[in-house]
Amino acid sequence: MTWRAVLLGCLSIVVNSTWIAYMEPIKQAGRTTIFSIFFASVVTLLLLVLINETALRRWPRRRLSRSELMTIYVITNFGVALMGVDMLQVLVPMMAYPAFRAASDSRYNTLILPNLPDWLVVKDFDAARAMYVGGANFWSWDILRHWLIPIGSWTGFIMLLLTTMLCLNSLLRRQWTEREKLAFPMVAIPVAITDPGRAIFRSKLMWGAFAAAFLINVWNAFYVLHPSLPEIPIAARRINRGITQMPWRAIGNTFASGYPWAIGLGYLLPVDLLFSGPLFFWVWKLERVAAVAYVWTNDSPQAPYIIQQNLGGYLGLCLLALWYSRRQVVTVIRAAISPGRDPAEAEEAMSYRAALLGVALGSAALVWFAVAMGLALKLAIIYLAVFLGVSVAITRIRSEFGAPVHDLHMADAGKMMVLSQGVSYFRTSDLTGFSLFFWFNRAYRSHPMAFQLEGFKIADQVQQRRSTMAWVMMLAGLVGALAAFAALLTPYYRLGMDSAKVLGNPRIFSRQGYQRTLGWIANSAPPDRLSDLFIGLGVLQVFLLSWIRLHWLGFPLHPVSFAVSGSWNMNLLWLPLAIAWMLKAFILRYGGLGLYRRMLPLFMGLILGDFVGMAVTNLGAIALDVPAYHLFY
Repeated sequence: MTWRAVLLGCLSIVVNSTWIAYMEPIKQAGRTTIFSIFFASVVTLLLLVLINETALRRWPRRRLSRSELMTIYVITNFGVALMGVDMLQVLVPMMAYPAFRAASDSRYNTLILPNLPDWLVVKDFDAARAMYVGGANFWSWDILRHWLIPIGSWTGFIMLLLTTMLCLNSLLRRQWTEREKLAFPMVAIPVAITDPGRAIFRSKLMWGAFAAAFLINVWNAFYVLHPSLPEIPIAARRINRGITQMPWRAIGNTFASGYPWAIGLGYLLPVDLLFSGPLFFWVWKLERVAAVAYVWTNDSPQAPYIIQQNLGGYLGLCLLALWYSRRQVVTVIRAAISPGRDPAEAEEAMSYRAALLGVALGSAALVWFAVAMGLALKLAIIYLAVFLGVSVAITRIRSEFGAPVHDLHMADAGKMMVLSQGVSYFRTSDLTGFSLFFWFNRAYRSHPMAFQLEGFKIADQVQQRRSTMAWVMMLAGLVGALAAFAALLTPYYRLGMDSAKVLGNPRIFSRQGYQRTLGWIANSAPPDRLSDLFIGLGVLQVFLLSWIRLHWLGFPLHPVSFAVSGSWNMNLLWLPLAIAWMLKAFILRYGGLGLYRRMLPLFMGLILGDFVGMAVTNLGAIALDVPAYHLFY
């Protein structure tokens, strides 16, 4: 690892943050950060490899090594994750919306703003209004001075989160990567791209699939400009428009897509995960229909409690992961009490004592932050414990199975506590506190903890010191947070968030937390004890599926699929995953492992060709200021 790689990685964060700001919240040309793999990071790595192999061939000493390329990839991933549609894209407008809205809605003046700390939000009406109206310069002192303290406070909170998660990863890494030898499917793509032998780039199968996926994107870009051309329908489209009668209408919005990259990624995943993901997706849909058909929703609006069952599934996966790691936990505790007993500890990113202390102090600091912004101590502990539990589960399922989705929409601990206890149990400051934490708990699609463990795995692949990689990832977190603030606020103030020039959903997402709080206060719903019951039921169902898999070889239903399939993102991927399952099952059945390996470049080509095609057409649309083909839906 070199300073050159670190500086290039930080530059990549700035460039990609700016690109994503225009692609997602402004142009709404694609929601590229809603899936487990970020196409911007992969395209950046491909571009660097291309430059390495062409422009720098004449100057061998200036070429980037594989270690440097992978370092840049890890840093870029962090920047893209924090810029994600479920991270700072929601936080930034959330910080100004209450002051702006207070001018037209007295509820924000009386219920919301008085309970929001000055050091976390912008309370100056003129500064907030300028962001929504546009025609202003964010970097002018009259505006910037109102943002400095809130940006600094939230950046400190983000660094606390990243530090706590990094320490957790340091405690679990050895068990998961060396003893259990998890597969890390998401790491396979950058490893293949940076392979010194460039085997994947010599494959005709790869280039054929690459060309097909690339040309589909180019064709669809022309279709947007010339609608008389036929579209090649790969983006998600609603398939339930004709269903208007109850109870079948209860299936809700249902999409079908044909993303080449998703079919290619599915080929890298376990067959049982590919089979059971789409299956559970339709089981959840039928549960909704049954709940309406049997009039259950009249008495219980949350029925059939799919979100609760999914949350229970994630928490169950966390508990299972910790149970499987119990030997490592004992080793960690012993090493913390008597340093030096475990020689392998010296190779970790930090000592076990430092990691345990980091988790303890980091968690305490996060709780203090939550209490300082208005949450009761007990609520703050529960909220952050559930968040960290979900974080461990996401990290585990990405590392072991490469789950392409892990969004868990609208299942934050604040919502679950209000359902459990009823609104009257909470103070107004508690409810607004839940709103302030809404931005990183609305969904978990670009969760950074999994990228940290993948960063350690990549460090092992290229023989880097884990301690060095840990510091680099923390630097990437800091640069990523600041770059995201700048990349979003600069165009928002110039264009205006409420203008027709800003089309993305984050302006809607950022209001949902406050609107939910006002709805709770207005309706004062009583406790819904079934909500707790179904969270527990979700935990038990994951335990049962895991127990059956241990005792029944070949059991096709995967507990991870149970947890991840009931939320929004599986809507977009169920069909590509089903196609990947059919192709992979056929290849393995009739061609065995040998044919599977020979066909791997073809599916890698689908991933790379689709990603490069999306990048080229999207950047072209932004540069020419013309409509872009929606990359995902």
